[in-house]
Amino acid sequence: MKREVTIEFRLDEKKARRIAERLLDLFYNRKGVFEGYSMPEYILPDNLQEGSREHALYLTYVISVDYMANAEKLWARSRGVYRLYPERFQPEAIQSLRDRTLRAFIKGMGARFPSSGVSRGHFEFLLNFLF
Repeated sequence: MKREVTIEFRLDEKKARRIAERLLDLFYNRKGVFEGYSMPEYILPDNLQEGSREHALYLTYVISVDYMANAEKLWARSRGVYRLYPERFQPEAIQSLRDRTLRAFIKGMGARFPSSGVSRGHFEFLLNFLF
C-alpha cells in the first residue's frame, strides 16, 4: 500500500530576515555559537608571513583542491604540510613533481578526488597566471 504525504511550508520573510541578520551579527562579532570560531583558511601555518607572496601561493594551492573536501580537515592538514614542505607551494616545485607524487601530496592534504579534480595544468595555470 502506497501512502502519499503532502507537506506545505509557509515562508515568513520578515522572521527569516530577522534570524539571518541575528546570525550574521553573531558571526561577525564572534558571539554565541560562533564564539572562538575562526574560518579554517584564516589560520596560517606558523612559518608563513601573512600578506606575502607565499601566503598568496598557499591560499591559491589549497583553495584549488578544496572541491568537495572537509574544509576543517583540509586546512589543518595543509597547515601541517606547509610547516614541513613550504617549498612545495612554489610553482617551480609543483612543476618538478612527478604526477604520482603530486597526486599523493594532494591526497595527503585531504583532497577527495586528487586524480580527477586536480591536474598539473590546473595548478600551473593558476600559479603562472596569478604570479
